Amino acid sequence: IVFYSPQFAANKDAATKFMIGYLQGVRDYHDAFVEHKDQDAAIGILTQNLSLKDPNIWKNSKPGNIDLNGKFNVASIKKQAAFYKQEGLVDGPIPDVDKYVDTSFTEAAVKVIGTR
Repeated sequence: IVFYSPQFAANKDAATKFMIGYLQGVRDYHDAFVEHKDQDAAIGILTQNLSLKDPNIWKNSKPGNIDLNGKFNVASIKKQAAFYKQEGLVDGPIPDVDKYVDTSFTEAAVKVIGTR
């Protein structure tokens, strides 16, 4: 899940362009670490630009699961919120998750880069 500040979300063009870049990165990551396409090149970029320099750690790590079109399970988030409330980990009422979900940026990005 990607969170935007209200100020950033108000700039629809910039927020959509960010989401396009983000989803392109998600897809590249998926291709390299799930499909093993050009993995050595991806690991080279990561070790050059991030603090984790050991390529073997990258090669042997388990990739996270991120939807290639930016979708996420809102019902699951609501269920988790209810669980945290039940366990006493949330003070006050459970937040209205629907109030904060805006799929317009992922939808706009997928219109530009296509569905995967």
